[in-house]
Amino acid sequence: MKLTAAVRAGRKYPKATSQELSSGFSPTVHLKDVIYSIRIALASELDKVEREAIYVLTEANMRDMAVQSSTGWDPSQKKKELFHQHSRFVIIYRIPEDVQSDSSTSHTLVDHIVAFAMFRFEAERGEDIIYCYELQLWPSVRRSGLGRFIMNTLVQLGAKYNMKRVKLTVLKANTPALAFYHAIGFTLDPTSPDYVDEQDPVPEECDYQILSKGI
Repeated sequence: MKLTAAVRAGRKYPKATSQELSSGFSPTVHLKDVIYSIRIALASELDKVEREAIYVLTEANMRDMAVQSSTGWDPSQKKKELFHQHSRFVIIYRIPEDVQSDSSTSHTLVDHIVAFAMFRFEAERGEDIIYCYELQLWPSVRRSGLGRFIMNTLVQLGAKYNMKRVKLTVLKANTPALAFYHAIGFTLDPTSPDYVDEQDPVPEECDYQILSKGI
């Protein structure tokens, strides 16, 4: 989710392929005795099943909250945002126990997508950043370390491509998400409407915050 448009600085987005993005990252992660498969992919590389799984997870987590917010919920617009040509994904699949020993496991054999982040390389106010539009996990894998792992992956990707920070937007009503982001080092970004400083001492009323973390 992103509620404010980026201020473009005329810079080119990194045009790395998924193979280049994935270079240097392990294809699996082992957390709390569970093995997960990791895929870094461009939106154009996702098949119909993966797109549907990503949308269903997003809708399950965010629809009710969004309906009651200033953003609202429009399925077609959400899909356009998710699968925009500049969107990249870090996708986490849970590997069934009966195929965990098979190093050739393809994503068609895994149980399902249990978590993902959608991000883009952008430029805001003359600064190259990674904007995390979505971080979504099914309740069954929350508090497993996956959320922290995914966000650390975004930080590492940002460092790899010389981005300055990771930014994201979060609804104030989503208190668990706010607590999580604060716990991993995100703070209120100066572009957030409710940011207060000497030049702008009066916060703007809004139902979301923009957070960021330097790389």
